[in-house]
Amino acid sequence: MRTLGIKVGGAILLLLACFDSCADADSAASTFADVFREYHQSAAEAEFLRGESQRLAASRQVASPAIETLGALEDAELTSALASVLYRNYQPAQAALEKAAKQMGGNQQRLCESWPALRATLDAKRTALFEGRSDQRIAGQLPFLMNVDNRWFWLFGLLAVATLAAVVLHDRRHEIRRRLNGGRARAMGLARILYVLVPLMILATVAVFLAGGRIYQSLLTIGAGDASSPRDRVNAENDVIAKKLAEAQHAEAEARRQHSAAQDVWQRRVSKLPTLQPQNDVFALRAAMRDSLGTVAVGLNVQTALAGQLRSDADDLRTVQKDLAENARQIDLGHRNRHWIRVGLGAGLLGLVAAGGAIFQFSVRRRREKVRNICPQCLGEGTFEPVEGQSPGGPSLDRMMQCKSVLSEQPYYEECKFLLPEFYLDMPKICFPALGIPAAGKTHWLAMTYRELNRNNYQGKIQFAKVRSPAAEEFDRKIDEILNLRISMEPTREDKIPCPLVFNFDDRDRLGKSSVLVNIFDYSGEVMRRQTLEDRQRRRALDGDGFLFFLDPTSSSESQANVLQDFRNDLCRVKKVRTNAQLRIPVALCVSKIDLLVNQPYARHGSNSAIDEFYRGLAEVGWNSTLAAIEARARLVSRLRDTVWPGWPIERTLHNLFGGRCMFFPLTPVGLNGIGIEDLRERVIAPLGLLEPLLWLLHMNGYPVFR
Repeated sequence: MRTLGIKVGGAILLLLACFDSCADADSAASTFADVFREYHQSAAEAEFLRGESQRLAASRQVASPAIETLGALEDAELTSALASVLYRNYQPAQAALEKAAKQMGGNQQRLCESWPALRATLDAKRTALFEGRSDQRIAGQLPFLMNVDNRWFWLFGLLAVATLAAVVLHDRRHEIRRRLNGGRARAMGLARILYVLVPLMILATVAVFLAGGRIYQSLLTIGAGDASSPRDRVNAENDVIAKKLAEAQHAEAEARRQHSAAQDVWQRRVSKLPTLQPQNDVFALRAAMRDSLGTVAVGLNVQTALAGQLRSDADDLRTVQKDLAENARQIDLGHRNRHWIRVGLGAGLLGLVAAGGAIFQFSVRRRREKVRNICPQCLGEGTFEPVEGQSPGGPSLDRMMQCKSVLSEQPYYEECKFLLPEFYLDMPKICFPALGIPAAGKTHWLAMTYRELNRNNYQGKIQFAKVRSPAAEEFDRKIDEILNLRISMEPTREDKIPCPLVFNFDDRDRLGKSSVLVNIFDYSGEVMRRQTLEDRQRRRALDGDGFLFFLDPTSSSESQANVLQDFRNDLCRVKKVRTNAQLRIPVALCVSKIDLLVNQPYARHGSNSAIDEFYRGLAEVGWNSTLAAIEARARLVSRLRDTVWPGWPIERTLHNLFGGRCMFFPLTPVGLNGIGIEDLRERVIAPLGLLEPLLWLLHMNGYPVFR
């Protein structure tokens, strides 16, 4: 079907091009010839009918004295004999008239067949002369770019530019999706140029194919100043003859009406004569003779007009050919200039595509080098070095690279020392900091999320693969503490930038699966309470591709509202965005500890129905990882917000900043079995809703996760 569509589209374009370039001039000549003939036909018909009407109205006799006398005879045999004599005398005249009418029709046919070709040639020669004179001015040469003769340059240039655009947009498809999802696309310089260039190329190509000839003539007329183009002259002549035809047809209709009235009077006179068959035959034959006579008279008029106009066009053609011969040198120079214009157009389109391809390759190479040289932990550039003591020829999966970026020298010397297998250096990296007040459940969530990802407990065709790092070893220990020792998480260290958990993520992109290194940071809640951006941990915590902001339903709204407001204000400063502007960054509002809602004061003071309704709603929606289910659970949290945090408009606070790119995610790292029990030793660990915030952030960043 795709191949058939391409073939049909090409055929349509070709037909349209031929219509505009060749058939347009021929059709104009044919139209003028047809309308000219119809005009003189109608004018001659009207003149003949008016003459017949006057003759019938002025004559007191039915037809002629002979027929009148024939009708007055009382002897039937004598009447029949005389009628036969008249009939035989009329027959040769009628035959001659029919022959003349037929010959007249043939002559008209030959004139009508030869004249349009002559007139089209005349129009073409006039156009060539006009173009030759216009080519002597620069303003007359530039319109040639839009001439239909260049349609294939525009078409193949469009195909080349569109191919380049397809390659570039495929490479930057994640950034495009990020923009469509409301995010901020990065490194889109060439793609932005192609956004504008491709529609302009499409517009120019379609215009040249559909109306290149008319556009070219219009531009030539503009460049020629006061001189009118041959096409304008042809159009004006066609308009004039069309108006004359309308007037002649109106006059013909009026003449036919008058002739019909006179014919009725004549018919009433005929009806008073004796009704003898020989006499009726004479009347019928004589009426046929009048019709043939009218055909001959009209045809002769039309033939004379056609022959005269044909001679006039032939004289004009000889004059134009003489002018062409006198201006042959300038016209030849103009043709050479057009040739070089066509060469320049082709070279320009080729150079445009070649330059775009070179820029694209350079940007890809530079982007890869930048990605390779950036440490996801400290964002240091060019700081990775091989770990000492490794064999230089070992597999890249086993060869570790370490970031040697110096974080501080006072009061003590500190390096980043982030470790990453060399195999993953070239992969794109994406960072998601987990933020919130202390004890909001960030570390517990991340530990159980790490466990779920390692156990492949996720839906769809996506893939997560753990990447070796110091954080992975630490979270292996924390998972053991949660599941085996059943002890709560220790507070996260706040004296250094946390080492991220790193996963190799493969999306479900139908245009080609992509891999990205997902770095999840577990920041201490104390970092969010620091009031200065000079603190490198707080500044690094605010530099991410998306944020996991944890809201603790077991804590009051006052402390969390202040932290969220400070997060909002400082994020604007880090991203250099005005306070009243919007940030194109997604934020997942993770409402943790939903299994402990029943223990809170708002659940014991008459609001138990709201909590029970929330749990029932979660059971009805289920925990499937689909956008519909995620949005349904977010609506449940929104309805519960006034119960948990009365008077705190969280959505409005964040919506103004992120423009709707934020969503509630209810979750529990423990599960909803044994609601209200805080002692982990008495609980069955069955986490719910852990992965959805992470999957949603990946989807918002242009990596397809959901359908």
